Amino acid sequence: MRSAIPLIMAVLLWWGAPSGTASAFKEGDVHKLQTTRNCVRCDLGDAALTGMDLSRARLSGACLRGADLSDANLSRANLSAAHLVGARLSHANLWRASLIGSRMSHTNLAGARLAGAIWTDGSRCGQRSVGACKK
Repeated sequence: MRSAIPLIMAVLLWWGAPSGTASAFKEGDVHKLQTTRNCVRCDLGDAALTGMDLSRARLSGACLRGADLSDANLSRANLSAAHLVGARLSHANLWRASLIGSRMSHTNLAGARLAGAIWTDGSRCGQRSVGACKK
C-alpha cells in the first residue's frame, strides 16, 4: 500500500491540474449574454468577447476576470460590482457605463472611451476620458 501512495498522489495532481485548453467561463453564460444581454452574476472569466455589441447589457456582479472585451461596445452597460481584474477593455466603448463597485486592478483600458461613465467610486468620468477616468 505504501508504494501506491505516490501513484495515487500523482493521479490526483494530474486530474486536478488545469489544462491549457480549459476555459474559466461557462458556455451557457456566454450564450445567455449574446442572446439576451442580461447576464447578472454570470461567469465570463477569460471569455473572448472582442468587438461584441453589449450596449445596455446587464452584467452587474459578473465575473469577467481576464476576459477580452477589446473593441466591445459597452455603452450604457451595467457593470456595477463586476470582477474585471485583468480584463482587456482596450478601445472599448464604455460611454455612460456604470462601473460602481467594480474591481479593476490590472485592467487594460488603453484607448477605452469612458466619457460619462460612472466610475468605481460613484463619480462620473469627464467628457475627455480616454484610457482613464478623468473627473
